[in-house]
Amino acid sequence: MSVRIVLVSEHAELREQFSGMLLEAHDLELVDVVTDPRDAALAAARDDIDVVIVDEALSTVSAGQLTRELVTARPFLAVVWIASPQRPEVYNQAMIAGARSVVLQPLSVESCRANLGAAAEWSRALRDHLGGTGLVGAHRGRVVALVGAKGGVGTTLLATLLAARSRAPGHAVVLVDLDLRHGAVAYYTDVVARRSIADLAEVAQELTNRSVREVVADHPSGLTLVLAPEEVERAEEVTGPAVRQILAHLRMQFDLVVVDCGSHLDDATAMALEVADDVLLVATADVVALRAARRAVESWKRLSIRGDEHVSLVLNRVSRRSEVQSDLARQIVPVPLIAQVPAAFSSLEAQVNTGLLEGKPGPVHGAVAGLVRTVLEAPHAHPQAEPDDVSRGRRGRARTDLGQVVAELPLIVAAVCALGALAAQLLLFGVSHLFARHAADECARTAAVTNDPKELRKAADRGLPDGWDEGFTVSRPNSTTVKVRVRTPTLVPGLGGGLDVTATAHILGEQS
Repeated sequence: MSVRIVLVSEHAELREQFSGMLLEAHDLELVDVVTDPRDAALAAARDDIDVVIVDEALSTVSAGQLTRELVTARPFLAVVWIASPQRPEVYNQAMIAGARSVVLQPLSVESCRANLGAAAEWSRALRDHLGGTGLVGAHRGRVVALVGAKGGVGTTLLATLLAARSRAPGHAVVLVDLDLRHGAVAYYTDVVARRSIADLAEVAQELTNRSVREVVADHPSGLTLVLAPEEVERAEEVTGPAVRQILAHLRMQFDLVVVDCGSHLDDATAMALEVADDVLLVATADVVALRAARRAVESWKRLSIRGDEHVSLVLNRVSRRSEVQSDLARQIVPVPLIAQVPAAFSSLEAQVNTGLLEGKPGPVHGAVAGLVRTVLEAPHAHPQAEPDDVSRGRRGRARTDLGQVVAELPLIVAAVCALGALAAQLLLFGVSHLFARHAADECARTAAVTNDPKELRKAADRGLPDGWDEGFTVSRPNSTTVKVRVRTPTLVPGLGGGLDVTATAHILGEQS
């Protein structure tokens, strides 16, 4: 059986050298050549790939980082490095990253056959033994993220109860508190831990089972916890890429990963929403929370974080006496409503105050148990089976949206300028009324002394400031009144003739 290979290298000389060597090795088959390391995960996602060869001299991304990403996504995939003999430390670096072997340059048929053949045999034997394809999706746990439509809707309590009710013999469950600034899982479970998810983020690129074991906290009920940092300033250490690595590793250790995302959207929670198999959007039975839930769904779409797929609504604190019922919730929030949790906190109060996850069965426990069945029995569809190419697609859509914004920007600026000019023109029109009235009063006082048109015009001119003293007219419709017509300065072309303002004043004789 031939060894099927994917080569990842940015250097044309190495690609040509390797292709030429394969002409003499008929048991080695080059399936694909990847020149951009960012496309390596997509090329390696095929089930018929035995070995991925990584050029140690990559520039856009380190060979170690790429290897870790590949073996995290496909644990049964064999990765082999091609390296220069001038760097003896490359062996240690390759083994730490997860590579199976290192082939030194210049390439030879014998060396490639020995190293690639052994790596392919290891990969096939491991697949056959475990009965899998090597995809993380075939042997990984499920990630369920709970996010609140707004603060105070009960997200943390539901996440804690969901994780607790999901435990079963042989079914490992971990609860991750990703509400980095307001995390309360430690309070609900009455657990104090020295370390938090921020400590995992520090070693996210080199996660091991041991490093995870040192950070997690164990609840007496058997539930495993990854808590939020006590120091809120450490929240900045938990980045989106770190969350991706942490959740990918946790799903390889646990059958179910429940993530409490809180209600605040940042890079970390956005990544959790992106990689989760299912997202449960928690809202209370009131219009304010439901509108916030609808806004959250629309924001995820607009930011290319997540579409409607595998997003469900959980309605908390439901009561028959409430004005908002399930029918209205379905109309407001455009995602399926899969569970309604009754407003019965009194049955949980003692349990919450003591941090005990086990308590007397009540209406809330029954609703959460139904939610567990709904979530765990749903089809296991994970949007990140090919993480890198999906993320690139989303980033591509984001770039498309950015291009559209750039194209529309001149139109937006023009519209804003036009509205500003129109508002200024209306303001000038209003001011013209005041000036016309003042000029008419000046003319009326002068007309009480003389009827000379020149004197009347001079009087009107004294009452008008610069800008309004051109094009005005003075007339006497009768012996008791004087009329002044003032032309408003125009900012918008074409409005000059329609913005004249007329004011009339009565003439008071000296005898009065």
